[in-house]
Amino acid sequence: MDNSIIKFTHEIAEIITERTKTDFLTRVNATFGYEVDMNQLVKALNGITWVSVDDELPAHYGEYMVAWLPKDWHIEKRCFMSMCEYEPMFDGVSSTKYPGKWLTANIEKQWGGAVTVYAWMELPERYVVKEAD
Repeated sequence: MDNSIIKFTHEIAEIITERTKTDFLTRVNATFGYEVDMNQLVKALNGITWVSVDDELPAHYGEYMVAWLPKDWHIEKRCFMSMCEYEPMFDGVSSTKYPGKWLTANIEKQWGGAVTVYAWMELPERYVVKEAD
């Protein structure tokens, strides 16, 4: 392959990656209500792995990073990532735990249609800004 094509392809990939990072950080900052540094986020997520929803679901209510695709996509694709709340459900009579529900309304509103969550991972603890003495 011609070196100029390879170089052009790498430049396009860098532009797309930078736009994706910017979009992701904008969403993270809006969710947490303060600016999050991408380097700190990557360091915090290091070592955390994806868990397939077929293997395990979260035990507790909370926000998680999820990997999802639109329901109408029937071909193998790289999943989108978003933060999403998970709500465990319980049968009040027998206390038998049933699979919970991903609260995907915000993702579906942004996407414009139904989505399927395929995997999830824990989020790092929120950063606490310490006031100067």
